[in-house]
Amino acid sequence: MKTVRIANAGGFWGDWLEAPKKQIFGGPIDYLTMDYLAELTMSMLARQLVKYPDRGFIFDFIKMLEELLPEISKRKIKVISNAGGMNPKGCALAVRQIVQTLGLNTKVAFVSGDDFRDKVKSINLPHLESGESIQSISSNITSANAYLGSEGIVEALRAGADPEQAYIGSATPPEANPRLSIGAAIFPPGRDYWPIHGPVMNSSARG
Repeated sequence: MKTVRIANAGGFWGDWLEAPKKQIFGGPIDYLTMDYLAELTMSMLARQLVKYPDRGFIFDFIKMLEELLPEISKRKIKVISNAGGMNPKGCALAVRQIVQTLGLNTKVAFVSGDDFRDKVKSINLPHLESGESIQSISSNITSANAYLGSEGIVEALRAGADPEQAYIGSATPPEANPRLSIGAAIFPPGRDYWPIHGPVMNSSARG
């Protein structure tokens, strides 16, 4: 069985900025995962997106790639992150701009489908503690997202499979770090199982 080396370089937005460099140059590694999101972070990014329609994602991720993408590409490392936040497409476009500026041939993909803001106000969900309907706080909801499993990450990797290219994935939901790593672990040929999956909805309200 092929050995897959997966290195993580972040557990929250604001984590050690030198961690990606340490993991890349301290290799060899096959995948670099970066987990930025939490419920509060999603709410903050949702507000940012309202103010700046082209943002709503983790810009620290973009700045990191501006510096390290040439080395990532040289070492053929695939990067998987949930840096897309509330705007995974916008994050992917920003990454593609870096790829173009640097003259690389890096493949970029993003996973979406977790944003429930338009749907949550039309469904009758009870509060887990009080039993009160979610409709009673609907005007205060700034973000509502589903925790997606690793399937989307795996399918993106399979669709863009190319051992000669680095891969940047901007997976938007605030999924726990294991899901990012599991996507990489499942991807290699011959592995076809789905541990830790199944959607769970998460919502954040401003106080």
